[in-house]
Amino acid sequence: MDYKKFKVHLKDMADRGFSIQESIAFRKPFLPLDMYGCSELIQTPLNTAMISRLHRSFGTNITLMELTQHNWNELFKDAKLGPITSENMYTFFYEMSEQIPFEFNDRDYYSSYELARIMNVPDDEMILQLQAGRYKGAFIDQSGQWRKKKPNSSGKFS
Repeated sequence: MDYKKFKVHLKDMADRGFSIQESIAFRKPFLPLDMYGCSELIQTPLNTAMISRLHRSFGTNITLMELTQHNWNELFKDAKLGPITSENMYTFFYEMSEQIPFEFNDRDYYSSYELARIMNVPDDEMILQLQAGRYKGAFIDQSGQWRKKKPNSSGKFS
């Protein structure tokens, strides 16, 4: 997914009441890190003023997991993000997220429910594992469902 589609997806999911965490899947190891830690691992780091603004609004040493429990509209309003800062946040989230294929066949992907049954774990535990980035390439589709590619005919995940 390109950057413009990513922004539209995040806004659309926020309008439908989904949190950022329920809208996009973050790559490992970002979710447990604080904002400084995340910022150091990506190509376009957040500037100090932006991190200070987030700390004033949400508390110091806020982790990405805590920040993404808000939906985009709440984050934008509560942190009083201006247009430039907002654009930087989109870029920040985009660089840490798994890419979402917009056109895919449901038969080629497991849902979180199916993965939970296969792994014999409760649904909420499977979602926590997906959020933590345990399953490489897992993403959240337009309906808010977690998806993970099924193995190909040779039994390997692509």
